[in-house]
Amino acid sequence: MLDVGRWTFRSLDTVADRLQDLRAALADRYAIERVLGRGGMATVYLARDVRHERLVALKVLRPDLAATLGSERFLREVKIAASLSHPHILPLYDSGEADGFLYYVMPYVDGESLRTKLDREHELPLTDVVRILRDMVDALAYAHQRQVVHRDIKPDNVMLTDRHALVTDFGIAKAVSEATGRQHVTTVGIALGTPTYMAPEQAAADPNVDHRADIYAVGVLAYELLAGRPPFTGTTAQELLAAHVMSTPEPVTDHRTVVPPVLANTIMRCLEKKPADRWQSADDLLRTLEPFATSGEISPVGTHPVAALQARTRRKWLGLGIAAAVVLVATGWWFRSGPAESNVVSSAQRIAVLPFTPTGPDTALARLGRDLTVTLSANLDGVGDITTADAAAILSRVSIGDALEQDDALELARQFGAGTVLQGTLVRAGDAVRADATLLAADDGQAVARLSVTGAPGDFNVLTDSLAWSLLRQVWRGDNAPSPRLAAVTTTSLDALRAFLEGEAASVESRWPAAADAYTRALAADSTFWLALGRLHSANGWLNRPSPPGSRARLREHRDALPERERRLVEVGMAGSRTAIAERHDAMVRVYPRYAPGWIAVGEAWIHWRPWLGFGGARETVDAFERVMEL
Repeated sequence: MLDVGRWTFRSLDTVADRLQDLRAALADRYAIERVLGRGGMATVYLARDVRHERLVALKVLRPDLAATLGSERFLREVKIAASLSHPHILPLYDSGEADGFLYYVMPYVDGESLRTKLDREHELPLTDVVRILRDMVDALAYAHQRQVVHRDIKPDNVMLTDRHALVTDFGIAKAVSEATGRQHVTTVGIALGTPTYMAPEQAAADPNVDHRADIYAVGVLAYELLAGRPPFTGTTAQELLAAHVMSTPEPVTDHRTVVPPVLANTIMRCLEKKPADRWQSADDLLRTLEPFATSGEISPVGTHPVAALQARTRRKWLGLGIAAAVVLVATGWWFRSGPAESNVVSSAQRIAVLPFTPTGPDTALARLGRDLTVTLSANLDGVGDITTADAAAILSRVSIGDALEQDDALELARQFGAGTVLQGTLVRAGDAVRADATLLAADDGQAVARLSVTGAPGDFNVLTDSLAWSLLRQVWRGDNAPSPRLAAVTTTSLDALRAFLEGEAASVESRWPAAADAYTRALAADSTFWLALGRLHSANGWLNRPSPPGSRARLREHRDALPERERRLVEVGMAGSRTAIAERHDAMVRVYPRYAPGWIAVGEAWIHWRPWLGFGGARETVDAFERVMEL
């Protein structure tokens, strides 16, 4: 046997014998077709899942690694990775032991690895780099919130398909290190992390490696995508590890001058030697990358995508202004250009999200279907040009668990002024739940998008994110559809979200004491849940109770964390003069004419002080509250 780097070569007879033994061991579950690749820890086979009749990627651990680990502890650790469900994480279907073979199974992706793309192109366009990084960091943020650290981020573990990136092998390196007690490349050649992408604390065998090691690896990978080479190179693993610990990387702009300074600084911060000097969370890094990803273009000029966009806009209008002046002088005609094209198809610019209904009697799924109306509406509202019908108003019109006929659903969407309606079902699939939905055009009932996702019944954020992401990919014009996250509802605490959804259900039924109690419990679980704080203010108002001291100031301070409608409602009271407040009221209900809390605020304002300003009165007050009743 000859070991060269991360590849191990054996005689052809030995390889053939092992493949024959593997096929026999797994014959009742998987039909192995061919080898897809070999890496430091496993050989990857293309196989057919006999039970489910689907192609899968079956990864079999190296024999020496399997012997070192033992099956029980490894499979126990791998089980944690199997619980991850996210649009940018390649899920783990199965794992097990058969006749001494340790294996795990993932979907077969019809695409290519980032390593293959990088080897072919060497340097990637800036827009592709940011898009890939955004998807990867989105996946890491989700995993880190669940205390799962990847520990082996590298181009080989990123798959590219349909212009999106999927992180693979989540938890595998962690499983190996937990099972063996090793944190670095060992004397027996077991690669627990890849030296090129290994954080200094991993290289130094620090037993307290945390999620910030993944952030360092993202920095190395990003550097390589932009510069065509990693920040450190060496002829041996030891040289590489020493460089990570001791050497300072050259600025990425030394190798590629067109990288914008802000993006370059973002990447170099990932590469800080001390974990405390890096981005402290994947969420922080994601928020920094989002402006680059959503701007649609990255300019090498300027310090930020917004500045680049402003510069392009100024240049564009300067050129148009000169052309227009020539036309005006020559013809004397004045004209105005038409509106810019929306970033979503026209019918999806306003969506009514109906409660998902279970396919059979199931009270828990009926509640989940109602909750998805709230979370999906909040998640989609304000993404690009999309607005959604107010979830509370929708829920007040549809009984829990009721499945509307299509004609009734379309009519309800038209009543809310929506161009499309999202209608779906929920069905249990073992321990998971599958959500199937169709986005229908309100005018003719034609399908605009079809969605199908699977997740744990209690994991609202996974189901919400997956549904929203799938929908946006189908209605977004172009290839840069955003990846919305449940941050639109402003909490990552599942207990807080559950309590909040109880409050929403109580509010719809005007059970204000129960609503206030639920929102209070949500805030107890997450004191930074600003949307729950805003709802608590509203519930206390109906009960004529005071809100917690200082809470109004905190809500105003953090209003940018709220969904667009709620932010506008908070800002109405910050305008200063009563005239300015009145103008903001008008603007809010003009943008969101079917937002019941907005009309309540208008009616309250008209009752108390608008007549004294010389406009508004009894008729307008009645009209506002009649509008509330209608909604």
